[in-house]
Amino acid sequence: MAALGTDDEPSTNMADSLSPNASQMASTTLAPPYVWNGDEEEQAHGVIYWPELCGSDRPFWNTSQSWHTETPSLSACFRTCVWSVPPFVYFWLFLPFYIRYVRRAKGRDIPLSTLALAKFIVLLALAGVAAMDTAYFALGSSVALVDVMEPLLRLACFTPLLGLLFLERRHGIRVSGFQWCFWTVFLITSALVFYSHLERLWSESLSPGFFPSVTFMLSVFLFVVSFALHFWVEPEPAYRGPLQIVQAQPSPLISASFPSQLAFSWFTGLAWSGFKRSLTFDDLWDLNPLLMSRFVFPRFNRYWERTVKQIQFVHANGHQSANGHGLPDASFNKTQDDVDFKSTKKSSTHPDLSKLSVFPAMVKAFGPAFCYGSVLKFVHDIMVFISPYLLKLIIAFTADTSEPLWKGIFFAFLIFSISCVQTLSLSQYFYKMYVIGLWLRTSLISAIYRKSLRVSTTAKKEITTGEVVNLMSVDVQRIMEMTPYINMLWSAPLQIAGAIFFLWQQLGPSVLAGLLVMVLLVPLNGMIAAKSRTFQILQMKHKDQRVKVMNEILQGMKILKLYAWEPSFEKSVNDIRAQEIKILTQMAYLQSGSSFIWTCAPYVVSLVTFATYVLVDEANVLTAERAFVSLALFNILRFPLSMLPMMITALIQASVSIKRINNYMRATELEEKNVTKDTRPSSQGAKFAVKLNKASFTWNEEASEPTLKEIDVEVKKGSLVAIVGTVGSGKSSLLAAMLGEINRIEGEASINGRVAYVAQQAWIQNETIQNNILFNESLDDKRYKKVIEACALQADLSILTGGDQTEIGEKGINLSGGQKHRVSLARATYCDADIYLMDDPLAAVDSHVGKHIFQEVIGPEGLLAKKTRVLVTHSIAFLPKMDNIVVLKEGQVSEVGSYDELLARKGAFAEFLVQFLTEEEQTESDDDQVRELKHTLEECMGAEELNRHLERARKESECKENSVERSMSVSSRKSSEGHAARSPKSRQASDAHSDSPNLKQEQPNPKKLLSPEKDGTLESATKDKPTPPEASKNKQYLEEKSESGKVQMAVYTYYVKNMGVILFALSVISFSVNQVCSAASSIWLSKWSDESSRANQTGTLSQDVYLGVYGAFGVGQGFTAVFGSLFLYLATLNGAKRLHNLVLANVLKSPMSFFDTTPQGRILNRFGKDIDVLDTTMPMILRGWITCLLAVLSTFAIITYATPMFLLPITVVLGAYYIVQRIYVATSRDLKRLESVSRSPIYSHFGETVSGVQTIRAYNLQEHFIRESENRVDYNQRAGYPSIVANRWLAVRLEVVGNIIIFCSALFAVLGRESLSPGLVGLSVSYALSVTQTLNWFVRMTSEVETNIVAAERLKEYADSPTEAAWTNTAHTPEESWPNSGSIQFEDYCTRYREGLPLVLKDLSFSVKGGERVGIVGRTGAGKSSLTLALFRLIEKVSGRILIDNLDISTLGLHDLRCKLTIIPQDPVLFSGTLRMNLDPFNHHNDEEIWQALSHSNLKTFVSDQLAEGLDHVISEGGGNLSVGQCQLICLARALLRKTKILVLDEATAAIDMETDEIIQKTIRTQFNTCTIITIAHRLNTIMDYDKILVLKNGSREEFDSPQTLLNSKESIFYSMCKEAGLTQ
Repeated sequence: MAALGTDDEPSTNMADSLSPNASQMASTTLAPPYVWNGDEEEQAHGVIYWPELCGSDRPFWNTSQSWHTETPSLSACFRTCVWSVPPFVYFWLFLPFYIRYVRRAKGRDIPLSTLALAKFIVLLALAGVAAMDTAYFALGSSVALVDVMEPLLRLACFTPLLGLLFLERRHGIRVSGFQWCFWTVFLITSALVFYSHLERLWSESLSPGFFPSVTFMLSVFLFVVSFALHFWVEPEPAYRGPLQIVQAQPSPLISASFPSQLAFSWFTGLAWSGFKRSLTFDDLWDLNPLLMSRFVFPRFNRYWERTVKQIQFVHANGHQSANGHGLPDASFNKTQDDVDFKSTKKSSTHPDLSKLSVFPAMVKAFGPAFCYGSVLKFVHDIMVFISPYLLKLIIAFTADTSEPLWKGIFFAFLIFSISCVQTLSLSQYFYKMYVIGLWLRTSLISAIYRKSLRVSTTAKKEITTGEVVNLMSVDVQRIMEMTPYINMLWSAPLQIAGAIFFLWQQLGPSVLAGLLVMVLLVPLNGMIAAKSRTFQILQMKHKDQRVKVMNEILQGMKILKLYAWEPSFEKSVNDIRAQEIKILTQMAYLQSGSSFIWTCAPYVVSLVTFATYVLVDEANVLTAERAFVSLALFNILRFPLSMLPMMITALIQASVSIKRINNYMRATELEEKNVTKDTRPSSQGAKFAVKLNKASFTWNEEASEPTLKEIDVEVKKGSLVAIVGTVGSGKSSLLAAMLGEINRIEGEASINGRVAYVAQQAWIQNETIQNNILFNESLDDKRYKKVIEACALQADLSILTGGDQTEIGEKGINLSGGQKHRVSLARATYCDADIYLMDDPLAAVDSHVGKHIFQEVIGPEGLLAKKTRVLVTHSIAFLPKMDNIVVLKEGQVSEVGSYDELLARKGAFAEFLVQFLTEEEQTESDDDQVRELKHTLEECMGAEELNRHLERARKESECKENSVERSMSVSSRKSSEGHAARSPKSRQASDAHSDSPNLKQEQPNPKKLLSPEKDGTLESATKDKPTPPEASKNKQYLEEKSESGKVQMAVYTYYVKNMGVILFALSVISFSVNQVCSAASSIWLSKWSDESSRANQTGTLSQDVYLGVYGAFGVGQGFTAVFGSLFLYLATLNGAKRLHNLVLANVLKSPMSFFDTTPQGRILNRFGKDIDVLDTTMPMILRGWITCLLAVLSTFAIITYATPMFLLPITVVLGAYYIVQRIYVATSRDLKRLESVSRSPIYSHFGETVSGVQTIRAYNLQEHFIRESENRVDYNQRAGYPSIVANRWLAVRLEVVGNIIIFCSALFAVLGRESLSPGLVGLSVSYALSVTQTLNWFVRMTSEVETNIVAAERLKEYADSPTEAAWTNTAHTPEESWPNSGSIQFEDYCTRYREGLPLVLKDLSFSVKGGERVGIVGRTGAGKSSLTLALFRLIEKVSGRILIDNLDISTLGLHDLRCKLTIIPQDPVLFSGTLRMNLDPFNHHNDEEIWQALSHSNLKTFVSDQLAEGLDHVISEGGGNLSVGQCQLICLARALLRKTKILVLDEATAAIDMETDEIIQKTIRTQFNTCTIITIAHRLNTIMDYDKILVLKNGSREEFDSPQTLLNSKESIFYSMCKEAGLTQ
């Protein structure tokens, strides 16, 4: 290639460059195409020849013709090359990648359509035209290579495209972005030469160049047609592969054309709907199959399992692992955020767990898609630097008025085009990254959920449910949010390096001064980032502790209210919150300093650079071109400089999150070899259903002794086997061994057949009663009804409007203990299993209900008569009907045999019965069961020997009475070792007679079924919208309230008032002054540069003034940024603190109906997520919103000041901007709300799964629950995904608006160059270049403010919710000694749970004298619990009154009343903290009094001898490190400390063993002998010696007299109840 250029005068004709010989040959032969005939004078200035390509007679490029002219045009050779070479290069460069993509598509066979035929015909025509052109030039003479090459290149593209059309249809590709881009490139290149050919076509009708011109025009027409055809979409393929899902509302993305996908136009319909009305889930499309968990997770899981198997393989070849996955025991180290690995007895060597990480699997699964996004980011970053260069050309153009106008217009269009390309590439980049973020979220949540179904009991002991929920909610969310910004790690250095390079071109070595400033700021940023991370870790620690305490408060709210302990726990939470606020305040000061750096760094860099440039050499003049191009480059520097330290911090946080997830994923899993399970039909022929041969099991491999030792048990098919033994003997552990839930360390264990399991603590789902019973089984109506009747549930369901469709609350909150157990038993009975493992299901029901269930379900004539049944039981009455009895003692099988055989042996079983008989005698029981047992033992052992055994047992009981708790603690330790991951409570609570539906005539109360102490609805949540009656009847919980429409101004006002109006106003003023300083500095720089240009140099004094003023504006910006940020951070913290305190105080004062109808997770969400938003998110968002608003106003003011004509088009542009902004904000707000509401069920379901994981594994329903979890994640992403698309939809439209502003600014600067100085042009266009990002961020910040202010709105809702009566009433304060006698009088008392519901107590009247003991009995729904609640005023009266010592309790403050009453509740509730705190949270009693209470409750020896810390012993959450008996005895100690005149026992002994029951009963008789005692009875024998019995029926008094009087009347209800219980003949 040769370049020629001699003359300055431009040439206007191509023929001028032809040699004489060439001209002569051209006149005698066929003229080559695209040659212009013109003047004869040859001009060679700026001409480039390429003879091999264009021929020796035609130039390749002519500068004079193309640039230095008033009418620009391209040379014929260059036009020809430009037309076909770029499309050809694009086509063959990307074709291999596209073919690979097409061949990997899952769809198949798109049917032939009109669209496909049209595409084929047009392509065929184009190929034909290209072939004709090729023949035309090939047959011609004296043609250049370019003439033949050009149609050949077209033919080389069109011919493969014909095959590509077929391939796309074959593989189900409906939209081809590859082809659309190809036709776009062809159209752009065609546009460059279209005008020349059009002119040539009309100038000479049949000239030698006519034919090529016609074929060109025809080709261009066909290009346009083909391009237009790609705006339509092919029909659906016949088969879509794994994505073949029938959807009711498929995503419009599936049927969107490529341009629609590029601009996100397919989202416009939903955006418009959201603008016109509030969106609901019905408005959302079904989730795109490519985003569904079932398709996303397998991609991740494939690589994760490969990593796990590699480690297993390596370890298996070196060492035998301690568990089935080749992994050692792993547990969280909460202080160091790391994992501790425990050694095992089997091997001291473990696999290298450092390689077991989710990160490699994430990279392998989603890395290719991430790389594609990175390419888009690279393209955007490269194009960022074109705009400053174009700004330089525009400033230079306006400075030189001799330049032709078309150049300036060309620059304006070019800057607009480049900006649009940046817009599309960046939008597609962010979209791709956010989708990858969704994939990661879906995969990690699924992986964590699956892990939770496999994690071993030992590992589970160290990891709380809350910690794992945090992994799913917080840590996974961090990783997802980090994904779009990971590329900044290389993009930021690239942008910094590029900016410095171009700055060097402008300012030379002076840029090194600015670079030095940046380098010095890097360690400072690093220090701030490190300190921020330290503060953040501390803040998260306090937040976790606060939320943990709140969780316990909510779980034990009823106890707090009954004991009037709310102030103590409120203080505890506020103390933790104070520590949190202290950390957040320190972070606020740190963030303010960081704001100073971010604001001043780019400014200081520019100031230092400009100062160095002008001071180092007087010849250096700071022209407008240098100043504003440099300023544009400094603005490019600003973003990566501010983002890089933030991204490093965010990356550290994400890495910590990955590490935390890895810790959990490394935890030990259950070993499949613990028990050999065979559920195949062929296993039915086996003789034994369960077989344990010399098997030893342990919950904790570090324990010195195994939990179960050398167990030999064989359970024949179809047999009924009982497992009996004392508390802590290992009965539940034996069932766990059969299920494979406990580690087998030796021997053999096998089970043949499908298993159904009834847990000791009934696990109930937050589902309807029917769904709880069906448990993923199909409904067989006949079998279902039989199960309902057999499990004594018919009476419970018959009076409910919803029947079995009534929703059960979390943890079965609206069912009694017995009802929960019967539902759990019904679930097992309905399941057509082979083997039924039942852990004492009859302990929580009355004796007559237990007999009914045994007879109808478990026994030899029950529904399960032909099944294999293994029953853990304490009930002696059923033992004679057992085929076999296994007696356990201290973890070993003591005896096995039938009832008669074991009695005859007079061994451990006989001792067990003697012990039982002794305990029953001590409780003065006189029922048929005891008499029959005594008679049986006399026959077996002889009366004399039996009496000796009984006497010895009585003496041992008396001798050991003061050390009973020691044996209990041993049991507890065994239990805690054996049941590491589950509550060690020995027996479940019961509703006693309130559990027992009258199998003859009585019916349960719907209030009890719906909610004990509940109203079924939440008044505060439905004050705007009434709840449909059907919903409130059938559903336990209300739908979470989700406001619709725009956030009310009252919410903003409320929030600002809580922040502090003065602080907030000061921050706004500071930011306003900051923006004024910023604008003034830019105007000053414009003036400086213009002055420099005019004077050619500036005097020393003038330079000092300009530099000084410019620097002063920078100092002003820095200080105002610091104060603005500080005031705002302090204001938002003040608001968060006040709102937290308001909500906490109000929630603690809320009535119990609020807690019974509102899931705990929903309330915790207020104290967790919503408070966190106000703490950490709102400061940043408000700062961004204020600064963006001021920046937008400043930008428009400056551009208008520079070019007043800008006001005309900008009005229209801003109108479009406003419409887009309003549409987006309305839609985005609703989508965020829907996403927030649908997020909670994910974590609720997870918590439910963890609590019932043993049951789920027993029924082998892991896959079902995994699908349910994935469905909830997908449901949540139905709102999450459109929210992401809404962001991109907005970005494209706003950036196009911004690009139009840039274009208008540049165009008006070009058109007004006569009146504008270069400085003003630079000022105007440089501000316009930044307006796109500013506008975009302003709308985002507006949306974020409105989205996150919802947190304040939600907190305001709870702060204003209705409360119960005042805690104290100064007008009616009782005397300190009240009540003196403890008399209680009900006078025509009526109450209901909530307005609009039936009365639960009706005209109730009775009197209790001081010191009397009154037992309250009645059937289910009789009103026993309601009476207790009324006494403590947990529910308020409708009419009538309650008098205590002749004082109306409704006139008292709640705490004045409750502090004078004492209750020992049915469920012993303990809180995490010291033993002292659990006994005396207000520190009202000294140590001596506390020890005395412990002594009376038989806990003194246990606390002093076995708890090293004594009263400061830390009790775990829910009392998990104590047995249920010890927990109940601590509750007894509480009552002893309070020692009030009135004691209420709410079935306090229903959930405990006989030993503890005896201790409690004896203590009550001795220590409370002068008190009035009200007992809701479970065991009727415990109240037979009471003074009075109150029998309730349907909320009314039916009988009230002494027990003997009532028993003498055989017509009395009490007599019939005693008869059913076997207490009378």
